[in-house]
Order: sequence, then structure tokens, then C-alpha cells
Amino acid sequence: MTEPSPPPQKKTSRRRALQEFYNIDKKESSSESVVAESTPDPDPDPIPTIDDIDTFVKTKPIQEILATRNRIAGRLNSQESQKKSIIYDNYYELIKLSQTLATLEKPSTKRQNDLSVTLDNAEVDDGYMDRTFASLQQFVNASPILGKPFGDVADNVSQSEARASVVAIAEEVEPNQELADDISALLAYKEDKELADAVGSLQAKSDVLRYELSQLSKRLDGRDKVIPN
Repeated sequence: MTEPSPPPQKKTSRRRALQEFYNIDKKESSSESVVAESTPDPDPDPIPTIDDIDTFVKTKPIQEILATRNRIAGRLNSQESQKKSIIYDNYYELIKLSQTLATLEKPSTKRQNDLSVTLDNAEVDDGYMDRTFASLQQFVNASPILGKPFGDVADNVSQSEARASVVAIAEEVEPNQELADDISALLAYKEDKELADAVGSLQAKSDVLRYELSQLSKRLDGRDKVIPN
């Protein structure tokens, strides 16, 4: 003996609840609308091809010829509008890209206190330079060892003596480690530059001596050839 099946009304209500839960009706209606939009209706008045244009002009009345002409002009204008829209959209995207690149190319406004970065940075403003030199001048004037023209100190003091002076001054005046590091870096930079200049000068003198020796050797060779044995 088979069990009785549930009444059809219960099946219908359960199916409707499932459809509402999964939005089946909306999906089906949207898919049907997409299919309907993707399959356009055939053109009731097709535009004649180039091969049939002569026959069309000879056989059709003037009203139909003008209507066809208007439809062709409308399509051409629509295509021209689409081209302009694409060009404007691309131009707008190009402007945004250019602005983004310009923003990325701007230098960072963050200033670092590292002396090497400051020397390599060509965009230091006047205010930063004034504050740095004023602090440096105050630091030098407070020292009995460095209280001289800066050029004399840099020329007469070696690197080891300069670092010892910085340590001694740091014990006498208010500690300023950052400024002391700047002084040491400046002295090291000046000594490196002076060493490079000295090497270049020696190289130039060596070249001159080589040239003079070669000329002297040529003269001696000429005398040996002139003096008879």
C-alpha cells in the first residue's frame, strides 16, 4: 500500500518559497531580457547594398529614397558620436594618468637631517640653510678651540683632533649630538676633497715631469748623433 502524496497546493507553496529564496524568478526574467536585448529585431527596411543602389534609385519612389537617405545619415551620425565619445573617454583617462604621474614625480616634503642627504639635495630652501648656518655659528662661537674662522680650523686641524675637539666641546657646552655629527662630517668631507685635489695636483706634476724627461732624452739622443766618435 503506497503512501498518499502531499496535496498539490503544498507543493506549489513550497516551490514558490524556494523560488523566492533563490530569486529564481528574477534570474529567469533578467536572462530572458538579456536574450531579448542580444537578439535585435531584423531591420524591416534594410539599406540597399552598393551593388543594388542603382536599381534601388531607379525603381523606388522618391519618398522611400529620401527615407533611406535619412536612415543612412542617422546611422553615420550615430557612429560619429560613438567615435567622439570614445576619443573623449580616452582623452579623459590620459589626463588622469598624466596628473597621477605628475603627483608621483613631485619630491617628498619630508626633510631629513642627515648631512649626506642634505648635501646631495639641491632643493633645500633658504630658511633651512639659514637655520643650519646660525646653529653652526653658535656652536663654533661657544668653543675656545673652534672659535676661529672656519677655514683656518679646517686647514689646521686633522681629523682625529677635530673629533677630539667636538667631544671636548660637547662636555663644555649644551650637548648637541646632531650638530657635532654635522661638524665631523663637514671636516671629513673637506679632508677627502683636499686629498683628491692633492692627488690630482701630484698627477699633473707627474705628467709634466714625464714630458720634460722625454724631451731631455730626445735632446741627449740628438747630441749623441751629432758628436763624432
